[in-house]
Amino acid sequence: MASSSIVGTTTGSVSIPTTSSQSLAAAQSVVSGISAVIASNSATVVTATAAVSPTTPTVIQVGGASATAAGVVNLGTLNSNVLAVLINNTNATTAQNTSASTNQSVVGGTGGLTFTDAGSSTNVVVGGGTNTIVLSASSSNAVFTGDGTNTLTIGATTGTTTIKGTAASVDSISATSGGAVSYTASSGATAVVQATTGNVTIVGTVGATQTVFGGSGATIVSDGAGGFKTLNVTTTFTGSLTASNIQGYAEGGSGGSNTISANTSGSSTLVGGGSGDTLVAGGAGDQLVARARGGQATLDGSQTAGGVNMWADVNGTNRTSGTVVMFGSQSQADNFYLSTSTLTGTSGGTSFTGSLIKLHHNAAGTLLNSNVKNNIDVGVFNNLSQFATVTDFISGVDKLIVGQGQGAVTTAVSGSNTIVTTAQGSTITLAGTISLTDITRI
Repeated sequence: MASSSIVGTTTGSVSIPTTSSQSLAAAQSVVSGISAVIASNSATVVTATAAVSPTTPTVIQVGGASATAAGVVNLGTLNSNVLAVLINNTNATTAQNTSASTNQSVVGGTGGLTFTDAGSSTNVVVGGGTNTIVLSASSSNAVFTGDGTNTLTIGATTGTTTIKGTAASVDSISATSGGAVSYTASSGATAVVQATTGNVTIVGTVGATQTVFGGSGATIVSDGAGGFKTLNVTTTFTGSLTASNIQGYAEGGSGGSNTISANTSGSSTLVGGGSGDTLVAGGAGDQLVARARGGQATLDGSQTAGGVNMWADVNGTNRTSGTVVMFGSQSQADNFYLSTSTLTGTSGGTSFTGSLIKLHHNAAGTLLNSNVKNNIDVGVFNNLSQFATVTDFISGVDKLIVGQGQGAVTTAVSGSNTIVTTAQGSTITLAGTISLTDITRI
Protein backbone atom coordinates (compact mmCIF):
# COMPACT_ATOMS: atom_id res chain seq x y z
CA MET A 1 0.00 0.00 0.00
CA ALA A 2 1.35 3.40 -0.99
CA SER A 3 1.29 6.39 1.32
CA SER A 4 1.84 10.14 1.32
CA SER A 5 3.66 11.83 4.21
CA ILE A 6 3.80 15.42 5.33
CA VAL A 7 6.63 16.76 7.47
CA GLY A 8 6.80 19.73 9.78
CA THR A 9 3.71 18.90 11.84
CA THR A 10 3.65 18.78 15.63
CA THR A 11 4.34 15.05 15.57
CA GLY A 12 7.05 15.30 12.93
CA SER A 13 4.96 13.78 10.15
CA VAL A 14 1.59 12.33 9.27
CA SER A 15 1.46 9.37 6.89
CA ILE A 16 -1.70 8.90 4.85
CA PRO A 17 -2.19 5.42 3.34
CA THR A 18 -3.53 5.11 -0.21
CA THR A 19 -4.32 2.08 -2.37
CA SER A 20 -3.90 3.18 -5.98
CA SER A 21 -1.34 5.21 -7.86
CA GLN A 22 -4.06 7.70 -8.82
CA SER A 23 -5.03 8.54 -5.24
CA LEU A 24 -1.37 8.56 -4.24
CA ALA A 25 -0.61 11.18 -6.87
CA ALA A 26 -3.60 13.29 -5.84
CA ALA A 27 -2.66 13.04 -2.15
CA GLN A 28 0.96 13.92 -2.88
CA SER A 29 -0.14 17.00 -4.81
CA VAL A 30 -2.11 18.23 -1.79
CA VAL A 31 0.66 17.27 0.65
CA SER A 32 3.26 19.15 -1.38
CA GLY A 33 1.28 22.36 -1.21
CA ILE A 34 0.49 22.04 2.50
CA SER A 35 4.13 21.21 3.32
CA ALA A 36 5.19 24.46 1.67
CA VAL A 37 2.66 26.44 3.70
CA ILE A 38 3.85 24.83 6.96
CA ALA A 39 7.50 25.36 6.09
CA SER A 40 6.86 29.06 5.58
CA ASN A 41 5.19 29.31 9.02
CA SER A 42 1.98 30.42 7.34
CA ALA A 43 -0.22 27.89 9.15
CA THR A 44 -0.55 26.32 12.57
CA VAL A 45 -0.74 22.51 12.83
CA VAL A 46 -3.32 21.10 15.25
CA THR A 47 -3.82 17.44 16.16
CA ALA A 48 -7.53 16.87 16.77
CA THR A 49 -9.99 14.12 17.66
CA ALA A 50 -12.97 16.46 18.05
CA ALA A 51 -14.31 19.70 16.64
CA VAL A 52 -12.00 22.71 16.53
CA SER A 53 -12.63 26.32 15.51
CA PRO A 54 -9.30 27.95 14.68
CA THR A 55 -9.00 31.72 14.40
CA THR A 56 -5.85 31.66 12.24
CA PRO A 57 -4.83 29.55 9.19
CA THR A 58 -4.65 25.97 10.43
CA VAL A 59 -3.87 22.44 9.23
CA ILE A 60 -5.76 19.76 11.16
CA GLN A 61 -4.24 16.31 11.44
CA VAL A 62 -5.88 13.16 12.73
CA GLY A 63 -3.28 10.54 13.56
CA GLY A 64 0.39 10.74 12.76
CA ALA A 65 3.13 8.59 11.31
CA SER A 66 1.20 5.65 12.78
CA ALA A 67 -2.56 5.45 12.37
CA THR A 68 -4.65 6.41 15.37
CA ALA A 69 -7.37 4.10 16.63
CA ALA A 70 -9.25 6.68 18.64
CA GLY A 71 -12.63 5.52 17.38
CA VAL A 72 -14.88 7.57 15.16
CA VAL A 73 -13.62 11.14 14.97
CA ASN A 74 -16.15 13.95 14.41
CA LEU A 75 -14.42 17.18 13.49
CA GLY A 76 -17.71 19.03 13.24
CA THR A 77 -17.89 22.08 10.97
CA LEU A 78 -14.57 23.24 9.58
CA ASN A 79 -14.48 27.01 9.34
CA SER A 80 -12.73 28.97 6.62
CA ASN A 81 -9.48 29.16 8.62
CA VAL A 82 -8.94 25.43 8.08
CA LEU A 83 -6.63 25.03 5.10
CA ALA A 84 -6.49 21.25 5.12
CA VAL A 85 -7.40 18.13 7.07
CA LEU A 86 -4.93 15.22 6.95
CA ILE A 87 -6.29 11.93 8.25
CA ASN A 88 -4.58 8.68 9.25
CA ASN A 89 -7.31 7.03 11.28
CA THR A 90 -8.16 3.33 11.40
CA ASN A 91 -11.75 4.34 12.13
CA ALA A 92 -14.13 6.68 10.35
CA THR A 93 -13.82 10.45 10.37
CA THR A 94 -16.70 12.90 9.90
CA ALA A 95 -16.50 16.58 8.95
CA GLN A 96 -18.15 19.31 6.94
CA ASN A 97 -17.12 22.75 5.79
CA THR A 98 -18.89 26.09 5.39
CA SER A 99 -19.88 28.10 2.34
CA ALA A 100 -17.10 30.54 3.23
CA SER A 101 -14.44 27.85 2.76
CA THR A 102 -12.32 28.20 -0.38
CA ASN A 103 -9.66 25.83 -1.74
CA GLN A 104 -9.91 23.61 1.33
CA SER A 105 -8.32 20.14 1.11
CA VAL A 106 -9.33 16.96 2.92
CA VAL A 107 -7.05 13.92 2.56
CA GLY A 108 -8.24 10.72 4.21
CA GLY A 109 -6.59 7.33 4.52
CA THR A 110 -8.35 3.97 4.56
CA GLY A 111 -10.47 4.33 7.70
CA GLY A 112 -13.42 5.91 5.91
CA LEU A 113 -14.61 9.50 5.54
CA THR A 114 -18.01 11.16 5.74
CA PHE A 115 -17.73 14.69 4.41
CA THR A 116 -20.29 17.34 3.44
CA ASP A 117 -18.97 20.05 1.15
CA ALA A 118 -20.50 23.51 1.11
CA GLY A 119 -17.37 25.35 0.01
CA SER A 120 -15.74 26.47 -3.19
CA SER A 121 -13.08 24.43 -5.03
CA THR A 122 -12.77 21.85 -2.27
CA ASN A 123 -10.32 19.02 -2.99
CA VAL A 124 -11.09 15.65 -1.37
CA VAL A 125 -8.80 12.60 -1.63
CA VAL A 126 -9.34 9.25 0.08
CA GLY A 127 -7.06 6.23 0.12
CA GLY A 128 -9.65 3.52 0.68
CA GLY A 129 -12.39 2.38 3.04
CA THR A 130 -16.07 3.28 2.82
CA ASN A 131 -16.64 6.95 2.11
CA THR A 132 -19.73 9.15 1.85
CA ILE A 133 -19.40 12.53 0.19
CA VAL A 134 -22.31 14.99 0.00
CA LEU A 135 -22.02 18.11 -2.15
CA SER A 136 -24.61 20.66 -1.05
CA ALA A 137 -26.12 23.47 -3.12
CA SER A 138 -23.38 25.79 -1.84
CA SER A 139 -20.66 23.55 -3.27
CA SER A 140 -18.90 24.70 -6.42
CA ASN A 141 -16.12 23.18 -8.52
CA ALA A 142 -15.33 20.41 -6.04
CA VAL A 143 -12.80 17.71 -6.95
CA PHE A 144 -12.94 14.16 -5.53
CA THR A 145 -10.36 11.41 -6.06
CA GLY A 146 -10.82 8.22 -4.13
CA ASP A 147 -10.01 4.59 -3.57
CA GLY A 148 -12.46 2.32 -1.81
CA THR A 149 -16.27 2.24 -1.92
CA ASN A 150 -17.51 5.76 -2.45
CA THR A 151 -21.04 7.15 -2.40
CA LEU A 152 -21.33 10.68 -3.73
CA THR A 153 -24.53 12.72 -3.66
CA ILE A 154 -24.40 15.90 -5.71
CA GLY A 155 -26.94 18.64 -5.08
CA ALA A 156 -27.71 21.80 -7.04
CA THR A 157 -24.05 22.74 -7.23
CA THR A 158 -22.48 25.40 -9.39
CA GLY A 159 -19.53 25.05 -11.71
CA THR A 160 -18.31 21.54 -12.48
CA THR A 161 -17.97 18.74 -9.95
CA THR A 162 -14.99 16.59 -10.95
CA ILE A 163 -14.90 12.97 -9.81
CA LYS A 164 -11.93 10.75 -10.57
CA GLY A 165 -12.36 6.99 -10.28
CA THR A 166 -9.20 5.06 -9.50
CA ALA A 167 -7.99 1.52 -10.12
CA ALA A 168 -9.21 0.70 -6.60
CA SER A 169 -12.57 2.48 -6.54
CA VAL A 170 -16.22 1.47 -6.70
CA ASP A 171 -18.16 4.72 -7.11
CA SER A 172 -21.88 5.35 -6.79
CA ILE A 173 -22.73 8.86 -7.97
CA SER A 174 -26.16 10.47 -7.72
CA ALA A 175 -26.46 13.93 -9.25
CA THR A 176 -29.89 15.00 -8.12
CA SER A 177 -30.20 18.45 -9.66
CA GLY A 178 -28.31 21.31 -11.21
CA GLY A 179 -24.60 21.61 -11.79
CA ALA A 180 -22.32 19.79 -14.17
CA VAL A 181 -20.58 16.52 -13.33
CA SER A 182 -17.37 15.20 -14.88
CA TYR A 183 -16.42 11.58 -14.09
CA THR A 184 -13.10 10.16 -15.25
CA ALA A 185 -12.42 6.47 -14.73
CA SER A 186 -9.00 4.88 -14.56
CA SER A 187 -8.51 1.24 -15.53
CA GLY A 188 -10.04 -0.96 -12.84
CA ALA A 189 -12.62 1.61 -11.73
CA THR A 190 -16.28 0.72 -11.45
CA ALA A 191 -18.94 3.41 -11.35
CA VAL A 192 -22.71 3.79 -11.31
CA VAL A 193 -23.80 7.32 -12.22
CA GLN A 194 -27.42 8.39 -11.91
CA ALA A 195 -28.15 11.93 -13.04
CA THR A 196 -31.31 14.01 -13.06
CA THR A 197 -30.53 17.45 -14.47
CA GLY A 198 -27.42 19.31 -15.47
CA ASN A 199 -24.79 18.04 -17.86
CA VAL A 200 -22.69 14.96 -17.25
CA THR A 201 -19.37 14.10 -18.88
CA ILE A 202 -18.00 10.57 -18.51
CA VAL A 203 -14.53 9.55 -19.65
CA GLY A 204 -13.74 5.87 -19.23
CA THR A 205 -10.83 3.70 -20.23
CA VAL A 206 -10.24 0.06 -21.11
CA GLY A 207 -10.68 -1.96 -17.94
CA ALA A 208 -13.09 0.51 -16.32
CA THR A 209 -16.81 -0.19 -16.11
CA GLN A 210 -19.43 2.55 -16.00
CA THR A 211 -23.19 2.37 -15.66
CA VAL A 212 -24.83 5.71 -16.41
CA PHE A 213 -28.56 6.07 -15.80
CA GLY A 214 -30.60 8.76 -17.50
CA GLY A 215 -33.56 8.80 -19.84
CA SER A 216 -37.17 9.61 -19.08
CA GLY A 217 -38.19 7.56 -16.10
CA ALA A 218 -36.99 4.14 -17.21
CA THR A 219 -33.66 2.59 -17.96
CA ILE A 220 -33.54 0.01 -20.75
CA VAL A 221 -30.98 -2.77 -20.78
CA SER A 222 -30.42 -5.87 -22.86
CA ASP A 223 -32.11 -9.00 -21.60
CA GLY A 224 -29.34 -11.14 -23.11
CA ALA A 225 -31.70 -12.74 -25.61
CA GLY A 226 -31.80 -10.19 -28.39
CA GLY A 227 -34.37 -7.96 -26.70
CA PHE A 228 -34.74 -5.41 -23.94
CA LYS A 229 -36.34 -5.24 -20.55
CA THR A 230 -37.25 -2.13 -18.57
CA LEU A 231 -35.95 -1.35 -15.11
CA ASN A 232 -37.91 0.95 -12.82
CA VAL A 233 -35.79 4.07 -12.52
CA THR A 234 -37.80 7.03 -11.30
CA THR A 235 -35.40 9.86 -12.07
CA THR A 236 -35.52 11.94 -15.24
CA PHE A 237 -32.24 13.07 -16.72
CA THR A 238 -32.96 16.20 -18.76
CA GLY A 239 -29.36 17.25 -19.33
CA SER A 240 -26.85 16.14 -21.92
CA LEU A 241 -24.37 13.29 -21.55
CA THR A 242 -20.92 13.29 -23.13
CA ALA A 243 -19.34 9.90 -22.54
CA SER A 244 -16.29 8.33 -24.15
CA ASN A 245 -14.55 4.96 -23.79
CA ILE A 246 -17.60 3.50 -22.06
CA GLN A 247 -17.44 -0.12 -21.01
CA GLY A 248 -20.79 -1.15 -19.62
CA TYR A 249 -23.98 0.90 -19.92
CA ALA A 250 -24.61 4.57 -20.68
CA GLU A 251 -27.89 6.37 -21.30
CA GLY A 252 -28.27 9.94 -22.48
CA GLY A 253 -30.57 12.71 -21.32
CA SER A 254 -33.94 13.55 -22.83
CA GLY A 255 -32.65 16.98 -23.83
CA GLY A 256 -30.70 15.33 -26.65
CA SER A 257 -27.34 16.16 -28.21
CA ASN A 258 -25.83 13.28 -26.25
CA THR A 259 -22.50 12.01 -27.59
CA ILE A 260 -21.61 8.56 -26.30
CA SER A 261 -18.89 6.18 -27.51
CA ALA A 262 -17.85 2.74 -26.28
CA ASN A 263 -14.33 1.42 -25.83
CA THR A 264 -12.96 -1.51 -27.78
CA SER A 265 -13.86 -4.14 -25.18
CA GLY A 266 -17.27 -4.78 -26.77
CA SER A 267 -20.63 -5.82 -25.31
CA SER A 268 -21.47 -2.33 -24.09
CA THR A 269 -24.95 -0.80 -24.34
CA LEU A 270 -25.34 2.86 -25.34
CA VAL A 271 -28.83 4.36 -25.19
CA GLY A 272 -29.78 7.75 -26.58
CA GLY A 273 -32.01 10.29 -24.92
CA GLY A 274 -33.25 12.68 -27.58
CA SER A 275 -32.72 14.56 -30.81
CA GLY A 276 -29.20 15.17 -32.03
CA ASP A 277 -27.69 12.13 -30.33
CA THR A 278 -24.64 10.33 -31.70
CA LEU A 279 -23.86 6.83 -30.41
CA VAL A 280 -20.62 5.20 -31.57
CA ALA A 281 -19.80 1.51 -31.16
CA GLY A 282 -16.31 0.46 -30.15
CA GLY A 283 -16.31 -3.34 -30.30
CA ALA A 284 -18.19 -6.50 -31.23
CA GLY A 285 -21.41 -7.11 -29.33
CA ASP A 286 -22.08 -3.43 -28.64
CA GLN A 287 -25.73 -2.38 -28.67
CA LEU A 288 -26.72 1.10 -29.84
CA VAL A 289 -30.26 2.20 -29.03
CA ALA A 290 -31.71 5.43 -30.48
CA ARG A 291 -34.43 7.63 -29.00
CA ALA A 292 -34.84 10.38 -31.58
CA ARG A 293 -37.93 12.00 -29.95
CA GLY A 294 -38.96 13.80 -33.12
CA GLY A 295 -35.49 14.75 -34.29
CA GLN A 296 -32.56 12.85 -35.72
CA ALA A 297 -30.13 10.42 -34.11
CA THR A 298 -27.05 8.68 -35.47
CA LEU A 299 -25.91 5.14 -34.67
CA ASP A 300 -22.40 4.53 -35.94
CA GLY A 301 -20.81 1.11 -36.13
CA SER A 302 -18.32 2.03 -38.85
CA GLN A 303 -15.37 2.32 -36.46
CA THR A 304 -15.60 -1.33 -35.39
CA ALA A 305 -14.79 -4.60 -37.12
CA GLY A 306 -18.44 -5.55 -36.75
CA GLY A 307 -20.97 -7.55 -34.80
CA VAL A 308 -22.91 -4.47 -33.67
CA ASN A 309 -26.63 -4.43 -32.87
CA MET A 310 -28.43 -1.16 -33.69
CA TRP A 311 -31.95 -0.35 -32.57
CA ALA A 312 -33.92 2.48 -34.18
CA ASP A 313 -36.64 2.34 -31.54
CA VAL A 314 -37.28 0.76 -28.16
CA ASN A 315 -40.73 0.26 -26.56
CA GLY A 316 -42.49 2.54 -29.04
CA THR A 317 -44.14 4.89 -26.56
CA ASN A 318 -43.04 8.51 -27.11
CA ARG A 319 -40.08 7.28 -29.10
CA THR A 320 -41.67 6.53 -32.44
CA SER A 321 -40.99 9.80 -34.22
CA GLY A 322 -37.81 11.10 -35.74
CA THR A 323 -35.17 9.87 -38.13
CA VAL A 324 -32.42 7.44 -37.18
CA VAL A 325 -29.35 7.14 -39.41
CA MET A 326 -27.42 3.88 -38.94
CA PHE A 327 -23.98 3.01 -40.33
CA GLY A 328 -22.73 -0.57 -40.60
CA SER A 329 -19.31 -1.75 -39.48
CA GLN A 330 -16.19 -2.75 -41.33
CA SER A 331 -15.91 -6.48 -41.81
CA GLN A 332 -18.47 -8.47 -39.78
CA ALA A 333 -22.23 -8.82 -39.93
CA ASP A 334 -24.39 -6.30 -38.07
CA ASN A 335 -28.02 -6.46 -37.02
CA PHE A 336 -30.34 -3.49 -37.61
CA TYR A 337 -33.60 -3.51 -35.66
CA LEU A 338 -36.27 -1.02 -36.69
CA SER A 339 -38.62 -1.80 -33.81
CA THR A 340 -38.76 -3.90 -30.67
CA SER A 341 -42.51 -3.51 -30.18
CA THR A 342 -45.59 -2.51 -32.15
CA LEU A 343 -45.34 0.99 -33.58
CA THR A 344 -48.67 2.48 -34.59
CA GLY A 345 -48.93 5.71 -36.54
CA THR A 346 -51.87 7.73 -37.76
CA SER A 347 -53.61 6.91 -41.00
CA GLY A 348 -51.15 7.63 -43.77
CA GLY A 349 -48.21 6.99 -41.54
CA THR A 350 -46.94 10.25 -40.04
CA SER A 351 -45.82 9.03 -36.62
CA PHE A 352 -42.43 7.63 -37.59
CA THR A 353 -40.44 9.59 -40.15
CA GLY A 354 -38.15 6.68 -40.74
CA SER A 355 -34.68 5.22 -40.58
CA LEU A 356 -31.84 5.60 -43.04
CA ILE A 357 -29.59 2.56 -43.03
CA LYS A 358 -26.19 2.44 -44.70
CA LEU A 359 -25.14 -1.17 -44.50
CA HIS A 360 -21.76 -1.02 -46.16
CA HIS A 361 -20.61 2.62 -46.09
CA ASN A 362 -19.51 5.01 -43.38
CA ALA A 363 -20.69 8.61 -42.93
CA ALA A 364 -18.10 9.82 -45.45
CA GLY A 365 -19.49 7.45 -48.09
CA THR A 366 -16.46 5.18 -48.04
CA LEU A 367 -17.23 1.55 -48.88
CA LEU A 368 -16.31 -0.56 -45.85
CA ASN A 369 -17.35 -3.97 -47.13
CA SER A 370 -19.39 -5.52 -49.90
CA ASN A 371 -19.72 -9.17 -48.94
CA VAL A 372 -20.84 -9.07 -45.30
CA LYS A 373 -24.35 -10.27 -44.62
CA ASN A 374 -26.33 -7.75 -42.58
CA ASN A 375 -29.74 -8.44 -41.13
CA ILE A 376 -32.48 -5.79 -41.14
CA ASP A 377 -35.22 -6.76 -38.70
CA VAL A 378 -38.40 -4.77 -39.37
CA GLY A 379 -40.27 -5.79 -36.21
CA VAL A 380 -43.98 -5.01 -35.92
CA PHE A 381 -45.40 -1.77 -37.32
CA ASN A 382 -48.72 -0.27 -38.40
CA ASN A 383 -49.53 2.75 -40.59
CA LEU A 384 -45.99 4.04 -40.76
CA SER A 385 -45.08 5.35 -44.17
CA GLN A 386 -41.48 6.09 -45.16
CA PHE A 387 -40.57 3.55 -42.53
CA ALA A 388 -37.01 2.95 -43.68
CA THR A 389 -34.63 3.51 -46.56
CA VAL A 390 -31.61 1.29 -47.06
CA THR A 391 -29.11 3.01 -49.30
CA ASP A 392 -26.89 0.09 -50.23
CA PHE A 393 -28.78 -3.19 -49.87
CA ILE A 394 -26.92 -5.96 -51.71
CA SER A 395 -29.09 -8.74 -53.09
CA GLY A 396 -27.90 -12.22 -52.16
CA VAL A 397 -25.87 -10.84 -49.28
CA ASP A 398 -28.12 -8.79 -47.00
CA LYS A 399 -31.34 -10.08 -45.51
CA LEU A 400 -34.61 -8.26 -44.74
CA ILE A 401 -36.55 -9.88 -41.89
CA VAL A 402 -40.24 -8.97 -41.67
CA GLY A 403 -41.63 -9.07 -38.14
CA GLN A 404 -44.52 -11.02 -36.77
CA GLY A 405 -48.13 -9.95 -37.06
CA GLN A 406 -47.88 -8.28 -40.46
CA GLY A 407 -48.59 -11.14 -42.82
CA ALA A 408 -46.59 -11.95 -45.89
CA VAL A 409 -44.76 -9.43 -47.99
CA THR A 410 -47.22 -8.53 -50.72
CA THR A 411 -45.04 -6.49 -53.05
CA ALA A 412 -41.35 -6.68 -53.89
CA VAL A 413 -40.72 -4.60 -56.96
CA SER A 414 -37.12 -4.46 -58.15
CA GLY A 415 -37.79 -1.33 -60.16
CA SER A 416 -38.78 0.90 -57.27
CA ASN A 417 -37.33 -1.45 -54.70
CA THR A 418 -40.26 -0.74 -52.40
CA ILE A 419 -41.60 -3.42 -50.10
CA VAL A 420 -45.14 -3.13 -48.77
CA THR A 421 -46.37 -5.41 -45.99
CA THR A 422 -50.06 -6.43 -45.91
CA ALA A 423 -52.53 -3.52 -45.93
CA GLN A 424 -50.85 -1.43 -43.28
CA GLY A 425 -49.40 1.10 -45.69
CA SER A 426 -45.91 0.75 -44.29
CA THR A 427 -43.06 0.79 -46.74
CA ILE A 428 -39.37 0.00 -46.81
CA THR A 429 -37.25 1.22 -49.69
CA LEU A 430 -34.14 -0.72 -50.60
CA ALA A 431 -31.67 1.03 -52.88
CA GLY A 432 -30.40 -1.96 -54.79
CA THR A 433 -31.78 -4.88 -56.79
CA ILE A 434 -33.66 -7.27 -54.56
CA SER A 435 -35.52 -10.52 -54.87
CA LEU A 436 -37.96 -12.39 -52.68
CA THR A 437 -35.14 -14.67 -51.58
CA ASP A 438 -33.65 -11.65 -49.78
CA ILE A 439 -36.78 -11.42 -47.60
CA THR A 440 -37.54 -13.65 -44.63
CA ARG A 441 -40.92 -13.73 -42.85
CA ILE A 442 -40.80 -14.65 -39.15
